[in-house]
Parts: sequence; C-alpha cells; structure tokens
Amino acid sequence: MHPTSSGNQGNITCWVEIIPEHLVKQVKEWDITPEPPTQLEIRIIVYQTKDVTLMDLEGTSDVYVEAQIGSEQQATDIHYRCMDGAASFNYRLKLPYSHRSTKDNGMLKIKCIDNDFIGSNDFIGSSDVLLAPVI
Repeated sequence: MHPTSSGNQGNITCWVEIIPEHLVKQVKEWDITPEPPTQLEIRIIVYQTKDVTLMDLEGTSDVYVEAQIGSEQQATDIHYRCMDGAASFNYRLKLPYSHRSTKDNGMLKIKCIDNDFIGSNDFIGSSDVLLAPVI
C-alpha cells in the first residue's frame, strides 16, 4: 500500500489446486484460462409505483424509473402530473449483463426520480437488488 493512501488500491485473486500425484504425471500442460463470461439480459417490467412522494409545489410529480447495472442504464418514459403517488407505466427495461461465474454477484440499482423542466431532477427513492447466483 502506498503510504499516502488509506483506501483500497486493488485486489489480487489467487487459488491453490491440490492435485493427486498420479494425475500430475498424466497431464503435460494445465489449462488455467478463466471461465468466459456468460452474456445475459436482465429484463425488468415496471407496471406502476405506489406511495411516491409528491415533489412539485402544486402537489404532483413527473415520475420516471431508472434501472442500472454496472455502466448500463435505462429509464422508463415519464408519467406526468402524478397526483396520488401511483404512476402507471407498463414499461420493459432490458439491460445487458456479463456474468462471470456462480461466485459473481451483480448489483441492480433501481431509482425513482421526479423530472423537472427547470433545474435538476429530484431524487425520490432507490433500492439496490443483489443478483446472487441460484445454487
């Protein structure tokens, strides 16, 4: 670790394989190439929101939902002037995902945002979903 840094500067992944002696003599060269990633597609259907905080001064919100995994992100269309916190979408989001192995975990981030014409958008809430492998 560098003396001026207090944070993580990287990771090293190592493993040890214990092989019976009779197998070592049979194989001349061991293939230690990492397993290629499996290309998957995460599909999310956003039907509607419930109890969304109304962020605008007139008691409404212009709601949209955004999903992100890694650097890939997509968003629904905007439900304008939601007055009761229940914005309807029936919208499908498709995100590509490169899955390395059964030990790999991905983090799917879902955000609810109020779209504003003037100024920046207002963050309403979010949830992180751990994509754990099924074993």
